[in-house]
Amino acid sequence: MSTTTPDPLPPATGTFAGRASFRDLIRQAFAQGVEGRWREIVVCDVDFSDWPLAERTLVDDLTRWALWGGRLLMLAHDYHGVQRDAPLFVRWRQQWSHRVECLAVSDLGVTDVPSFLWSARWCLQRHDVLRSAGQCASDAETLNALAQRAQSLQSRGGPAFPADVLGL
Repeated sequence: MSTTTPDPLPPATGTFAGRASFRDLIRQAFAQGVEGRWREIVVCDVDFSDWPLAERTLVDDLTRWALWGGRLLMLAHDYHGVQRDAPLFVRWRQQWSHRVECLAVSDLGVTDVPSFLWSARWCLQRHDVLRSAGQCASDAETLNALAQRAQSLQSRGGPAFPADVLGL
């Protein structure tokens, strides 16, 4: 009889409100991505200005996650704020460019770009960006609907936030 380790539980489900709660859930999600060996994570935001991408702990979790083969898809209106305000993440993105795809959905207006984190097992959607209010879920219906939305955004996105700038 073989024993298997149960999958770690994803972060909490339900509603959240406030920037601190939102940022904490993002941290928990990336930590869980490591523990749960989430194969793919998709993140989307107008510019990721509220996301804790500048934090060493989050970047360390991303490194551990990428080491075993995780793939990150980022969708944004633009990445100027990330490039300016999150140098640790920028260096991480350069090192792990083979695991990260960054696309711009700049044909959408800034108010039309959704804010979410999706994995095949858990997701977070920020419905009210000003109040950082939204919902976390792990049910199949919500996960599938958000996956379809992410695919739609990916199909209309174009390459952005290059890992290397050649300056030619």
